[in-house]
Formats: sequence, C-alpha cells, structure tokens
Amino acid sequence: MKKLSVIAVAAALAGLGLAACGSSPASHQNSLSSPSASATHSASAAPKPTKPKPVALPGIGQPVRAGIYTFTVTKFQCGLHEVTAPPIGGVSEPSGTSRPAHGQFCVAMVREQNVSHAPQPIPFDATIKSASGSTYDNDTDPMVLTNAQLQYLGGNSTVAAQVNPGTSNSDVFVWDVPASVQASSVTISSGYTGSGSGTVSVTP
Repeated sequence: MKKLSVIAVAAALAGLGLAACGSSPASHQNSLSSPSASATHSASAAPKPTKPKPVALPGIGQPVRAGIYTFTVTKFQCGLHEVTAPPIGGVSEPSGTSRPAHGQFCVAMVREQNVSHAPQPIPFDATIKSASGSTYDNDTDPMVLTNAQLQYLGGNSTVAAQVNPGTSNSDVFVWDVPASVQASSVTISSGYTGSGSGTVSVTP
C-alpha cells in the first residue's frame, strides 16, 4: 500500500513537470512577440540640403566694380548684320568700311570709370555668355571697332588711350556670334594693370 502511494505521488509530480515543460515554449514565444521586446527605433529622416540662392547680377544701367574700374553697360543690342560708320559731313563712308557679321553682331555701350589713384589703360577684354553657357570673345577687327565707335558714340568720338583717376570713358564692345545665340551676360575685365572683372546681365 505504501509502495502504491509513493508511485502515485511520483506520477503526479512527473505530470506537473511535463505540464511546466510543455508551457514554457509558448510563454517564451509570447515574450518575444510582445511589443516591449520587439520595439525598434526608427531612424530620424536626414534634413534635405538647401541650395544657396544665386546672387542676382546687376543689369543694364547699373554699375559693377571690377578692380580699378567701375563699369556700367548703358546699352546692349544684338541681331545686327553689319556695323557701318554713319556719313560724316554729309559724305557717305568710303567703300569697304563695313564688314558683314559672320553670324550676328552684338554691341554694348559701356561707361568706364577709373576708381584707382593713377591713370589706367582702357579695358579691352570683354566676353559674352549665352543662355546655353557658351562664351564668346569680343571682336578686335579695327574696321568694326572704328565703325562701332562712330555709329554709337558719334562722329566726334575719340578712342582714349587711358583714363585718368576719377574720370570716365565711353566705349563700345562688339561681338560676332552665331545668329542663334541669345546673350545672357557681359563680362568686362579691367585690363593689363587691373585685377578683376565685372559681369552684367543683359537678359531682356
């Protein structure tokens, strides 16, 4: 009788142990699937980089500092097929003094003020930038430049060799560019002795 009682107790204890073992995986799984165990930290979104706003260029009629000079483009014109000297004293210009453009002529009238403390040679280097980003040098043909001086500055205009401190000089720059070019800006350099250049927007 005692032996049976011992066997019964042992069987009961064994049953409790199996029940405990059988429930442990479920409880373990429940603990893994609980929100506290599976919570993750979402990465904060990185701020988008902001592009700096482009600085607006001065336009026609507005001065721009370029080293020893301050430049002001007073007039700009494209679409010219030739630059012709006007008649002087009622007499038409001699034959052959007008050269047709290979593409189109663009002309800029510029006022140049010497802001240094010494006489300076006149600027001679200017470029046009197109809307597509191409760059074109100014025309150096003496015939074209002389005709442009006469046409835009008048028959009594003279080309200055230098500009004294505090004084201004009126000048004309000419470019021969393809007919399809749409000019967006003009850049004028100070010259041999000056460091710097000024850029003016000529977009209509």
